[in-house]
Amino acid sequence: MQNRHEAKLPRLAQYAARHPRLYRARVLALAALAYGLILGLVFFLIALEVVLVVVMFNMGEFQFLKLIIPLLLFIGILVSALQIDIPPPKGIAVTRAEAPALWAEIDRVRKAMRGPAPHQLLIDGEFNASVAQVPRLGVLGFYRTYLTIGLPLAACLTPDELRAVLAHEYGHVSGKHGRLGVWIYRVQATWAAVLEDLQHERHWTAGLFRGFLRWYAPYFEAYTAVLRRAHEFDADREAARVAGAGVAAAALCRVETAAAYLASAFWPEVFAKVPEGPTAPAGVYRRLLAEGHGAARHADAERWLRDAAARRTEPWDTHPSLAERLASLGATPALPAGPARPSAAAAFLGTKAESLADRLSRKWADTAQFSWRRKHNEHLQRSERLTALEARAGTGPLPAQEVRERILLTVQVHGETVAMPLMRDFVAAGGDDATVHFLLGHTLLARGDAAGLPHLERAMEMDIDAVPRCCALAAEFLKNAGRAPEAGAFRRRSESHTAALERAAAERDPDKVTAGDRFLPHGLGDEHARALAAGLARVGGVKRALLVRKQVAALPQRPAFVLAIEVQRMRYPGQDADHWNQTAQIAAAGMTVPGTLTVIRLTRGGLERALGKVPGAELYRRAAPARV
Repeated sequence: MQNRHEAKLPRLAQYAARHPRLYRARVLALAALAYGLILGLVFFLIALEVVLVVVMFNMGEFQFLKLIIPLLLFIGILVSALQIDIPPPKGIAVTRAEAPALWAEIDRVRKAMRGPAPHQLLIDGEFNASVAQVPRLGVLGFYRTYLTIGLPLAACLTPDELRAVLAHEYGHVSGKHGRLGVWIYRVQATWAAVLEDLQHERHWTAGLFRGFLRWYAPYFEAYTAVLRRAHEFDADREAARVAGAGVAAAALCRVETAAAYLASAFWPEVFAKVPEGPTAPAGVYRRLLAEGHGAARHADAERWLRDAAARRTEPWDTHPSLAERLASLGATPALPAGPARPSAAAAFLGTKAESLADRLSRKWADTAQFSWRRKHNEHLQRSERLTALEARAGTGPLPAQEVRERILLTVQVHGETVAMPLMRDFVAAGGDDATVHFLLGHTLLARGDAAGLPHLERAMEMDIDAVPRCCALAAEFLKNAGRAPEAGAFRRRSESHTAALERAAAERDPDKVTAGDRFLPHGLGDEHARALAAGLARVGGVKRALLVRKQVAALPQRPAFVLAIEVQRMRYPGQDADHWNQTAQIAAAGMTVPGTLTVIRLTRGGLERALGKVPGAELYRRAAPARV
């Protein structure tokens, strides 16, 4: 859906840069269009109801009652959609008395920004900060301001850097970005609510609105993506004005490295404790308070920052890339000079930080406990199975499938390094498996050994779904090895593969299956076909089903199967559409084919004749009822 408007994004970005006010007005007009359409429909339907009632009583013709009730239901759905409630953010409320230093800093920043005082200061467990303005009276406004600061963020930044982050967030509010963001959210949520309610009520108009949203949603998203990026640059400039350009740039760099530290080091180390016991550990956020200040001094921090700086802004990103944001401040990527000591958490919250960390730790442990116990039990099961395989391997050679299973279990239980000798022996003995080649290639490249590249190549040959990840690993390794041209070739290969996937998806779209396509026999074995037919027999309402293979140009190595199903028609249009959607979903979920499966509705016409000419296409036909 997005690709239809992707080509417009560069032009929209240029226009927004040259005419920011006009561009903002366009976005507001698009948002108003959505509300205007709903309000216009409401007024039109109310007028229609009045006319029907007047005609009914004047003429004594009461058959119009069957129209009035559905129209009232439709009006109710539209009116309720306009009353979308935006919930306030969640977190631990902190009063001025509990954190006077932090509140004093907030006051300094907001006064410099001429922003509103927060009605509530919240501390949560996310690595983020935000200023949210939530309307108390819906579309009429009367906003309540919430400032949310993640304790992990405060634990990883210096006081000056947190000041820059607060100024950035207040930059959105002082520039009225926050209220525009609320407006945009309400438009998207309103239309989603309308469509959901209509589908739930099986209303015939659901298909009509779905068609409108296919045009409106990507068009509106294209305009808002560009606007949100422009807002980020505006907020960065405000942060530089209040905290200084150098501090604002340092905050951006430390935020990137700290986020990578949490994702790549801190949380993986926490979850590495899963094998040790079934209970989620306590005091996780206490540990983060003690260690977060050193995130930018981690051994991998330089690589993390380099990777972040190399990322490009994708067309649909709502935030510009780090390199673009730093360039707008006249800065370049650079690791912060030292650890964040004292951290903003220590400087602004004092001992309150520890009590907040304890509360967040308990909440995290309660939330994580179910999945923690499940993962611990899975680890025990894998360990038991691995022990059994290792014992059998000591008495004689294992079958190839069990050798593969042993390798994968060893990776899961002990890690790739321990499993590497097993992977080498498997490949040396003639084993050829995409997953094993990928794991061996990944392990070798992680050790700086270019011998992993051929294994990634083999994994991509065997499994086209492995192409994006293999190309990313290869490009990263070659870039770090100073082999930029080869790295670029892998990146282009990944981009080409992504484009091929998009073309393949378009070719396999149900709306793109026509009588003009070339259809071939499905080529599945009789046993497979009988299993699929038995599955269709269990789906209610299926009268007949044809299965063929469509000849495609994009990714021909992935067969494109087309399943055409004739279903019993329902009495009402909305009910009929709902029944077909359920049938298609059940049929697709219950059929396994070696490729992609496109499910279409079989109707009389040229497409039915084209499919019927394919030998062996009829997969299922409901038996006629026996005559008595």
